[in-house]
This record gives sequence, C-alpha cells and structure tokens, in this order.
Amino acid sequence: PGRTRIGRRRRRSREAPCSPLLAPPPALLCRPQMAQAMAQGDDSKQRQENEAEEGVDLSIPPSSGVVEDTIVGINRVLSVLATPLEILLIFLWELLPLRVRNVVIVTSFHGIVALYRLLCACCSQDSDLSAEAQALCGLMRMGTYVPVNLRRVRFGLESLSYAYPPPEGVAIVKVTFSKGGIGYWAATGPSGSVDLGEEKDGGGKSRKPVLIWFYGGAFVGGSAKGNVGAAAAIGLRVGCDVLCVHTRRAPEFTIQDMRADALDAYDWILERRGPDEVAVLGISSGGGIALLMLQELLKKRKHLLPAGAALLGPWIEYTQITDSIRSNTIHDLVVNQRVYEFIHPLIPAICGGQAHRKEVSAYFGPVEGMCPIHISYSLKEVCVDENTHLAKRLRKAGVELQVYTHPTLMHAFQLFFKFLPESQDCMDNIVEFLRAKLKIS
Repeated sequence: PGRTRIGRRRRRSREAPCSPLLAPPPALLCRPQMAQAMAQGDDSKQRQENEAEEGVDLSIPPSSGVVEDTIVGINRVLSVLATPLEILLIFLWELLPLRVRNVVIVTSFHGIVALYRLLCACCSQDSDLSAEAQALCGLMRMGTYVPVNLRRVRFGLESLSYAYPPPEGVAIVKVTFSKGGIGYWAATGPSGSVDLGEEKDGGGKSRKPVLIWFYGGAFVGGSAKGNVGAAAAIGLRVGCDVLCVHTRRAPEFTIQDMRADALDAYDWILERRGPDEVAVLGISSGGGIALLMLQELLKKRKHLLPAGAALLGPWIEYTQITDSIRSNTIHDLVVNQRVYEFIHPLIPAICGGQAHRKEVSAYFGPVEGMCPIHISYSLKEVCVDENTHLAKRLRKAGVELQVYTHPTLMHAFQLFFKFLPESQDCMDNIVEFLRAKLKIS
C-alpha cells in the first residue's frame, strides 16, 4: 500500500538526440521530482485564492505568446474556409477499411520516427525521452496551433480505433444492458468464443474475469466502439474479457447520465460475474466516471465493489481550475490551450448546471473503504494536482494504492502503449496490478 513508481529511465540505445525541428516544448525536457509535484498540489488552492484577491481571472490559462496567438488566429479563419474540404476528407478517410487505416497510421508513425532519427544524427542535444516519444511530441506540438471544435475532438478521439483495431481471434459483440445502455464485449479466449452466461466450465473453474473499460474524451468525445480494440489488447495481456461501456456524451447529455450508464453496465456484469471477478479501468474523464460509480457503490453497496480499479490520468475536479490546468495547458500536448478554450465553457452544462459541479466531482466523494486503486499520470499534465490530491486522500484513508508517474509526457500518455516505450512501461505496471487483483497467474 502506498507504493509509488516513477517511470524508469530508458537505456541510451532507445534514446536519440533532440532535433530543434521536431523538439517537444522545453518543459518536456525537465524532470520534476514527485515531492515537488505533491507540494504543488498542496499549494494550488492557496495560490488560486491569492490570485483571486489580486484580480487574476482564474478561468484563463497563461498566454502562449504573441506569435503563437497570431498563428492560431490565422488558423481560425483558414479552418472556417476549409470546413467543407475537411468534412469531405474525413468522409473519404472513413470509407477506407479499418485495417487499411491502421496500416497507414502505423507506417506513417514509423516513418516519422525514422525521419526524426535522421534529422537528429548531427544534433548533440540530449533528452531522457525515447526517440519515439520525442518524435510524437514534435508532431503533436503542431496540433497546438489548430483551433478545436466538437467535430475535430470526436474525430481525433476516434483515431484510437485506427491505431488499435480489434486483435485477430478476439470476438467483439455488441451488448445491451437492462436499462438500455450499450457496450462492446471483447472475448479474449483462445477460440474467441463469447460466454455471457453464468455457467461454469467442465473443470469447475469460473469463466474469465472481466475488465470494465471507461474511455476518455473530456465527456464530449470518445466511444466504446472506438476503444474496444485498445481495450481488447489490454484484456489479452491481463488474461480477461473486456466490457467497453458506451456512456452518453456531452453536450447532449450530462455527467449524471454517464454515471447512470456506468451503474447500468456494472449491474449487468454482476448478473454474470461476482464482484471479485471484475476490475475497472477509466481513462481521463472516463476515470472520473469510474470513480463516481465506485463511490456510489461505496455509499450504498460496498460489498459489491470490484476487485480493483486502474485510473489513468483521471479528471475528477469540476468546481475550480486547478493550478496544474492553468499552468500545464502550455506543456500538455493532449489537453493543450486550444482544447481548454473549447472545453472550459462547457463544464457547467456537462455537470448538469452550475449548482451541480461539486456534486458530480469525484474529487470530493468518499474514499474510505474503497477497493484497491492504481493511479497513473504525468507530472506535467493538466490533471496532476487533482490526481496527487486523490492519492493523498486514498493513502490517508488506508486504501490499498499504487501510483505510477512519468516526469514529462502528456495527459493520457498510457494509451500510446503500442508506440512509445515509456507508455509500454506504464501499461506493464497497470497490467501487473490488474492481474494481481483478479488473481490471474
């Protein structure tokens, strides 16, 4: 309990010098210590109170500079003019078979990494990041200049399905829950057979345990169908089946609706598995939904808590703009300033109204008696303050806890496990935790 693991440094053979052409932002090259992050989280609220007294608008992140703001302004105009072409290109792209899109994505990434290594051959600058991570950071840095809207957020998040199509031999079945919610069941058995019943096999051994997967997307994007390939890949490694739950999305629906979807899925699972055969994984906003569901169980049905839960950079605080959100949107290449500008005005509506923001923030919910928890996040991402605070509360409550941090990468870096050694290392740690809690040898 209380074990903290920092992403370990990769061997020099996996690293490459950093090119000024594709370099990640300077903050990605620093290495803050965990103690500094803890202190930052503790002081965040006090700093905000001081700034509020001085008249600082806490809803506005620091400016990224005149040049970048000018580029973004020009891109806003160009993006409006190019909207018809953008919609056409997306339509044509989605006509391609999923496996073809996967080949294009994977081949393009390996090509970019090879080009990056070539450009870096004569550069002496060093970094602890792998060549793959440095290349990806440089590529994603370009996205910080692109204005964000709902169509782009949802399209970008669906690209996860292109990177992780369902593995060969895994059967994917769409299921409907008792209250009308839906999900995708990934059967990871050797024959790809789907067993949703309550029977035992001939040897008297229970069927495979189940991992319930809640995707991320700032509540406005992502989908179960788009995540089921990545979820199945992790299920194969853990040795369990996976239920990828489709929660309703904002702005059409609220967090209260999403929490109801999560509980509907969990009740459906409990008709087929015991709670000790179930684990939960939530990513970003999906981590917030997962924790809200667990807190609801803790309050009313504590004996039905799952065997464990892995929260990947969970977004759980919706009442205030934390210090790390204000500061790290400059550095975070997933939740960058353009994403912040789009999401922040929607938060009251996402929460079902201004008056409900605290009620639906798992940040304030009960934790004493919670099931074992694994939290992973980057020390330079936007959610570091609330994740540090959550870990502190869990430790104080005596909850079995494992924490994995990486010093420099972006929010939800764990999902790049197919591409980055750093993400693979973190996912190895998560898989180890899930296997232990589900008692899979």
